[in-house]
Amino acid sequence: MNESRVSVELQQRMLFRRPEDFPFPWPGEPAPAWAWWPVTALALLAGLVVVILFYRREAGAIGSLAASALGTLRCLVYGLLAWAFLLPAWEESIIRTETRQLEGRILVLFDASGSMTKRSDGPPGSPTRQDKVLALLENKGRWLAPLVNNGKLDLYRFGRFLDEKGLRLDSEGVRSLEEIARIEADRRKKEEIRLAMEEARLTGRPVSPSTTKPDEATVAAAPARPPHSSLWSVWLKPGSEGVNPPEWDDSGRDWLAGLAKDGKARLAAEEFNGTNPADAISRLLEREDDPMIQGLIIVTDGRSTEESTGGAERAAAAARARGVPVMVVGVGEDTGARLTRTDIVDIRVPPRVEPEDRFRVAFEATGANRAGEAINPADSVLEVTRVRRRADGVEEPLDIILEEPPPPVEKGVPRQTNESDKPREKVSLGRKVTVPHKGDPARFDDSNPPRVEVGFIIDADTLGRAAGAEEAMKNKRWEIMETGDSELRIVARLKKPAGEPAPEWVTRGPARLKVIRRPLRLLFVAGAAGREYQFLRTLFSRETEKKRALLSILLQLPPGASTRRANIVQDVPKERLLENFPARFTPAADETRDDPTDLASFDSIVMFDPDWNQFDGSQLANLRQWVDNGGGLVVVAGPVNMLTLARPGTDQEKLRPILDLLPVRPKDSRIEAAERTTDSPWPLVFDAASPELDFLRLSDDPSRGVERDWIDFFEGSTPKGFFSYYPVEEEKRGALVVGRFGDPRAALRSGKKQPWLVVTAPASGRRVVWLGSDETWRLRMYLEAFHERFWTKLVRWSASGGKTRIIPYWRNPYRSDRPVEFEVKIEDRAGQPLTVVPGRSDGPRVALTAPDGISPSDYQSIIPLEPIPGRKGLFRGSVPLGKPGAYEAVVEVPSTKDRSTGQFVIVDSPPDPESRDPRPDPESWRKLASTVSTVRERMTSASLDGLAAALLPGPERGDDRKLVFPLSRAEAVPSCFRPEKREEIRKLPGANRAEDLWDRGLVLASSTWMSDRPLMIPYLLAAIVGLLGLEWSLRKLARLA
Repeated sequence: MNESRVSVELQQRMLFRRPEDFPFPWPGEPAPAWAWWPVTALALLAGLVVVILFYRREAGAIGSLAASALGTLRCLVYGLLAWAFLLPAWEESIIRTETRQLEGRILVLFDASGSMTKRSDGPPGSPTRQDKVLALLENKGRWLAPLVNNGKLDLYRFGRFLDEKGLRLDSEGVRSLEEIARIEADRRKKEEIRLAMEEARLTGRPVSPSTTKPDEATVAAAPARPPHSSLWSVWLKPGSEGVNPPEWDDSGRDWLAGLAKDGKARLAAEEFNGTNPADAISRLLEREDDPMIQGLIIVTDGRSTEESTGGAERAAAAARARGVPVMVVGVGEDTGARLTRTDIVDIRVPPRVEPEDRFRVAFEATGANRAGEAINPADSVLEVTRVRRRADGVEEPLDIILEEPPPPVEKGVPRQTNESDKPREKVSLGRKVTVPHKGDPARFDDSNPPRVEVGFIIDADTLGRAAGAEEAMKNKRWEIMETGDSELRIVARLKKPAGEPAPEWVTRGPARLKVIRRPLRLLFVAGAAGREYQFLRTLFSRETEKKRALLSILLQLPPGASTRRANIVQDVPKERLLENFPARFTPAADETRDDPTDLASFDSIVMFDPDWNQFDGSQLANLRQWVDNGGGLVVVAGPVNMLTLARPGTDQEKLRPILDLLPVRPKDSRIEAAERTTDSPWPLVFDAASPELDFLRLSDDPSRGVERDWIDFFEGSTPKGFFSYYPVEEEKRGALVVGRFGDPRAALRSGKKQPWLVVTAPASGRRVVWLGSDETWRLRMYLEAFHERFWTKLVRWSASGGKTRIIPYWRNPYRSDRPVEFEVKIEDRAGQPLTVVPGRSDGPRVALTAPDGISPSDYQSIIPLEPIPGRKGLFRGSVPLGKPGAYEAVVEVPSTKDRSTGQFVIVDSPPDPESRDPRPDPESWRKLASTVSTVRERMTSASLDGLAAALLPGPERGDDRKLVFPLSRAEAVPSCFRPEKREEIRKLPGANRAEDLWDRGLVLASSTWMSDRPLMIPYLLAAIVGLLGLEWSLRKLARLA
């Protein structure tokens, strides 16, 4: 604290108040106060002129001596009036003289953010950066003591913000700045009491009793405490508990406990979950206006997470403007280790598979600074569990079971009932199976951030081997047992590389999977029995015999025919050879319904260039509603009947449902027929081929890209590609153009090539596929399995859309520190947007179920959905979920009794900005630091040489070098300071009192005259009246009046 002493003296003077207190009236800008003096002088001069004129006139009559006496009396009257006009007064002033002993101060800023307390620059187990700073502070003789010898230290810490509750360290010890402020306030109060009493002595005025109240004048002085390692640990590691120093008294220990509590509160408020050194410097310089500040030392790793653009430059400029040199003690070393950040952003699992299926599961991960890096197969795994939710809502873990497949069925031979009913052998794999990645290591690409897809081929054999059940499986064929009322849950896990922050593994999921043996219910609608149709009819007839499909066929009448030819054979039972397109659709029908006249009995419909004129409007309207409820539609374009959709004419309204469903807008094929020939094959150009579209994968090799098999076909077959396509105007907005026809002459107006394989927008929930021609049978010319695998997967993919009356739009993953916001598209049973009155109790809602370990009281389990104004059928919900985990979310619509299948809302912990890049930032150090020239005058030649050796090397030279010190050479910082003390004397204005002289007078008591109040006769008025009376009397005697 700066010492100060104030002395008091009384000064008296006479003044004229009019020139000092009243501005001179003047139009526009006010005239200076001294203007009253010449105005008064001019008025007095005018009076003297009048007196002289009277004197000259009267001197002839009464003589010069008598005229002079009369003139003198009149001049005295004018002089007294001029004196009174200037308002004379007598002033008494108290003058305070303050003498201050000023001592230099040094500001020290410490980085207390997470990057200092969590990061280490050495091997595991080595001290953190903050530990190294604490070691520097504990070695008092190395750093603190030399600094204190040069001035008092005001210590502050910062994270995202400056913590203004700092510490004061001086030769006496350490106190908080709050204690310093209280001591200073107590000293000022006592000084005010002393000065008030001194002023009362000088002026004779009484002292106010409130000025000297003892309870306001006395504040307990906080004793300075010796610095202790426990203090530095609690202060620089917020949230930590300190050990009570034995040499401290109870008040000091209470103070330490208060610091620890304050640190925990600030840590909980995330004040140290970020770093902003530039803002801390700027705010500290705004707070501290003491001219005795010798410099500012900042101890930091320099890595800023909150700094605005140009913040470091502004902080350095503010320090230069104040003349305060900034010295940076850089903490941490860049070991050259690569900073990576790995995360799984998506996991793709088919919602439903058959027990004997071999299906693909893949997850996509990002890895900052991992471009080109291969993932060790042991570092990527899938965890498969089986769970059943009981009626009471409790989830029950179950064993994953493999079982023998049912007996094979030979073509044309019906399965024997007694044989298929025999108990099949089972193998239990336990409640969790960890499947490692097999095959060549997946590798991050060169995108930003780098991405990698890790694929797994899952089947019964894979699960058995991963569970170590090879011996129990006995080299026999197995399949995954149907899940029934349970489900499989798959979690993807990826191990982080060494050096990334905990946890060791990145996890995403679970994704849900049903294993159900249910034949795929198909309807083929063909305008004619073309080659593509015949191959597929044969393929799925075989699948029907194997109980993996249930095929129905509608072979339309040829043009001009009104009756169907008898004895048509299409490899299906008679009841499944339809004469008309199904006329009904029952939205609420069970998945096991088998009524060929009801669209609800089919999972997917494949249309081979059908005659659209043979459909009526209600059939097409039902078709659209069926697709919206989860039906899959594959339209194979052909040259005969597709023209009807391109030129609907008067049938526009009737055909509108199918035109709305298609992902493209067909074009009149006759326009382009003359522009190109169809005698050359062309490959497809895949724009949006992705592993998610599993039907593109023509082989079971997961290491091959989805386009690789097609490239083999285009390069190895004869002919090498497809010859034709049906032209379209354009694809619809949002539609996914998977493949385009390779002929450059087949171009749209936009310049892009003609779409050949297109699927509807994924966000629509529909599964509609457009095939540009019926030539996929050419795949058989290269490999028959390619054609069969393509179509088997394609119709299954189209049938896997599920009911779309309820489509939630989740934006996983969410953050636990922000509300979970989502939208849901809901339609009623007629396929129209659901309309509800806001606030109704039976409105749509989301039911949440938290993962294990989260109490029901910790989250809101039912979230009402509110309609979004102006967007029919869309609803919005929001809920805070403060604890990370995978919450199962089911959308419920009480008014229609619909429920969505359970999906998971993934809530992650908020990212720690201090973990993004833990490396020190020397460039930031250099931006903040001042140059050597700012401290040169304080230093000797020898100390300058030592300083040069201690500075962090940089591009600057001479006095332009930056004052950046590595922590290991921080003992050179005190050499930049020198003790600075000086005395400052200031005159401070005190209380003053002015008493007017012109209105002083003789006071007559009320008893001496007729009034009940005292009478004051002003001296000035008496003098003027007396002088004028004397003058008048003399004039009367001289017979001049």
